[in-house]
Amino acid sequence: MKRRIILLINPWTYDFAAYDLMMTYWYPAVFDIITIVRTMFPGVPVVLGGNYVTLCPRHASRSGADFCLPGPAEASIPALLKDLFNHEMIFLPDNNDLDLWRRTFC
Repeated sequence: MKRRIILLINPWTYDFAAYDLMMTYWYPAVFDIITIVRTMFPGVPVVLGGNYVTLCPRHASRSGADFCLPGPAEASIPALLKDLFNHEMIFLPDNNDLDLWRRTFC
């Protein structure tokens, strides 16, 4: 499985890697993916979010991710990207209408 993951992520370069983990029991696979990404792309910031981080923040902090973002990412990602890259997001989600993106861009 790890070899297959490496083949899937190898062709690209990254400014950062972000993972959203919805089910807490999937954490071992994400821990492995974070280890692989760290090996293949040293220096690339790794972000972990989702229900797992929200429900188990202390456990998630052992994942190897640089940033563990609990709660809705719409609230935290813009500030994180500003801090990491000194760049404003072009599209900021409307928390009152999260379907706006789909209606606008799809």
